[in-house]
Amino acid sequence: MTWRRPSLFYNSSNGGVVLVEMIGMVAGVLTTCAFFPQVLKTVKSRSTDDLSWTWLIMMICGVFFWLVYGLYLNSVSLVVSNAITLCSVSVLFGIKYYNYRRQTS
Repeated sequence: MTWRRPSLFYNSSNGGVVLVEMIGMVAGVLTTCAFFPQVLKTVKSRSTDDLSWTWLIMMICGVFFWLVYGLYLNSVSLVVSNAITLCSVSVLFGIKYYNYRRQTS
């Protein structure tokens, strides 16, 4: 006996996962947009004291691997959302590093 995906999630006519990809797009837009207020606040205030190095590095690595995984799966929702998130987190990292270098010199 083999397991079959419910027809709501799987379009057997073209072998694509149409609804699941749409759900992924909505999730990607929401989680990616969730970073924008923090990035804007950090860019405006130039304050990065509340951002930990550990969180930034783990977030960059995690999002990078999600991006690679999305490329492997050819998932537009994973690739686009994680590419944008990687850029956003990298901006936070860059500002944090700039502030760190300024304080230590």
